[in-house]
Amino acid sequence: NAPEQELYFRAMIEQFGPDVAHIGEIMIGMNPFAPLNLEGSTHLQAHRRAGTVHIAYGNSVDDFRTVKPGIHIDNLIIKPTITLDGEPILQNGRLLMLDEPKFQALAQQFGLAF
Repeated sequence: NAPEQELYFRAMIEQFGPDVAHIGEIMIGMNPFAPLNLEGSTHLQAHRRAGTVHIAYGNSVDDFRTVKPGIHIDNLIIKPTITLDGEPILQNGRLLMLDEPKFQALAQQFGLAF
C-alpha cells in the first residue's frame, strides 16, 4: 500500500464522489504481438499486449451501468503476477498459457514463436 496512491484515490473520491471507485473495466491482454507503445492513440494496443492488465476506474462502456461517476481513469500494469483459484496465470507479465505445448504447436503451424 503506497501512501501516495491511497491519497490520490481518496482525493478522487472527494472530488468526484464515491462512484469514482467503481471498476469500469478490467482486462488481461492476450495478444503476444500487440506493441507495448504507451504514446498517443496507439497506447490502446498496449492494453491488449499479452501479460498486461488494464484496469479503469469510473465510467464503463455498458449501457446498463448503475453508477455514473463522470470520469474514466485508465491504468496499465505492465508486469503483473496474478493467480486465479490458486493457480498462476500471469507471472511477472508472462501469460503462462502461451507456454503450454498446444499453444506452442499452434503457433509453430503459422510460423510464429512467443
